[in-house]
Amino acid sequence: MCACIAAGSRSAGGLFEGVAPDAGLIACKTRFFDSELTAIYDFLIAKVDDDPSLKIVATNSFGYKTGTPPAVAPGSDFPDALDEAISRGITVCFSAGNYHQLVGGAPSTCDPTSIWLHKCREDLVTVATCDLGGSMWFYSSRGPGRN
Repeated sequence: MCACIAAGSRSAGGLFEGVAPDAGLIACKTRFFDSELTAIYDFLIAKVDDDPSLKIVATNSFGYKTGTPPAVAPGSDFPDALDEAISRGITVCFSAGNYHQLVGGAPSTCDPTSIWLHKCREDLVTVATCDLGGSMWFYSSRGPGRN
């Protein structure tokens, strides 16, 4: 959704102009298997290899709804695909996660976090939001709320 808002354009009758109206979008459907995620990143890497002037921002909003960090899947090629994508100049962004309460976090604290695995790498961007009072917004099965 964030990518669609950013790439919004008035050119074809749209109501709003995003910050990147000339951007193209590639939607990738997955069941979040590491093999599927790796294939998506291999596809993006091939796009950059075909056109080195292409600027790709890969936005990812997925994770495991858990109160403990999940283990890296044995034999997963996904971390290597992320390494390769970043080394090729692809900007990789991940959602921070909405599981602050599941890990025992109180609304007034920042710790503990649920930013695990690939989301906590220092060579990519982890994205979250908060209101002007410093509370983080999240969405759950019960609807929107604040941490």
